[in-house]
Amino acid sequence: MRKSMQVIADIVGCSRMTISRALRNDPCVNRRTREKILSAAKKTGYNPRQLVENSAGLSRSITVAFFNPRHDPRAQQELLSDCLRGIADELNARRYKLALYLFDDTYGWNKVRSGLFDGTRPDGVIFMLHVPPEIHMQFCPTMLITEAEKRRITHVQIGNETAGSGPWNQVYKDDQQGAWLAVNHLLKLGHRRIGFVTREPRTYPGFQQRMAGYRQALEDYHVPFNSDYVFRVKGMGLCIDSLPQVEKILKLKPRPTALFAVADHLAINVMEALKRKGIRIPEDMAVVGYDNIPGAQAVRPALTTVDTCREEQGRQAARLVMELINSTARQRSARVILVPSKLVIRESCGADKTNPPAVV
Repeated sequence: MRKSMQVIADIVGCSRMTISRALRNDPCVNRRTREKILSAAKKTGYNPRQLVENSAGLSRSITVAFFNPRHDPRAQQELLSDCLRGIADELNARRYKLALYLFDDTYGWNKVRSGLFDGTRPDGVIFMLHVPPEIHMQFCPTMLITEAEKRRITHVQIGNETAGSGPWNQVYKDDQQGAWLAVNHLLKLGHRRIGFVTREPRTYPGFQQRMAGYRQALEDYHVPFNSDYVFRVKGMGLCIDSLPQVEKILKLKPRPTALFAVADHLAINVMEALKRKGIRIPEDMAVVGYDNIPGAQAVRPALTTVDTCREEQGRQAARLVMELINSTARQRSARVILVPSKLVIRESCGADKTNPPAVV
């Protein structure tokens, strides 16, 4: 074996250590050098089976680091499963290995850092670090991104929680465009008094971007923004009670004819409160949500909502991390990919049921 490696080293003009690293797909060896080594190895007949496996990417692994709150079932249903499906499909197609690292708010910094980075070094990491605002972490999750950079591990972040807060590679949903789709649809249906229903925290970037999309859609139709039509429901996560705000909505004169809620859980809660007050949906009040969770289709009437294409976010993140791993060029700036959302039209908005478009 040493003789064969020395022959390859003489042909390419590099050390046996570099040859060994290239054959093991070590990311320290750039793509051009690795291709020269693989070509020379094939000519010498060196271990062709290993070469086929290495060139196919079998020895490369990507770790998905995911914050998994134990008390919140939305994480598993709405984030991990959809995103992970997209990630797995892309990695499997390129024959990359996939590892999953889950942690929650009971984990301290040393435990997470050791579990994720010590031991077998991943070729890349995809971070999914959405932490619900009601949860208090023992460390700042973005410290993981900083640690990956310190160790020179290729990484991509999924989610808009850190958008614009650091020079990181990111894939995230376009919340402003998604909200614009929802409100524009209501405007097309003839509504001009459209309420915006949000919840805590006010500082969450996603809610701020959805407000921007709401206001942009109104502006496009020359409808003045009315602060009286902005309603903030108290509570966080699944612990919300929209009844007081619904009562406020119904007392307004003139009251809104349609409501856009920043999350499906919130929209469904609002719908239940409206029903308790004898309001028919969509005949008396149209409602549109955001996220396209599984329950949006099961509620009655079925909820019109915005699909943020989580599976596509996963696909884009996987493609980006593999591209960065295999790139020979030195990366000078962070890569940011915005994934557009889609409007899923169901019954709650009052669209024509005879021939409504399923997805816009």
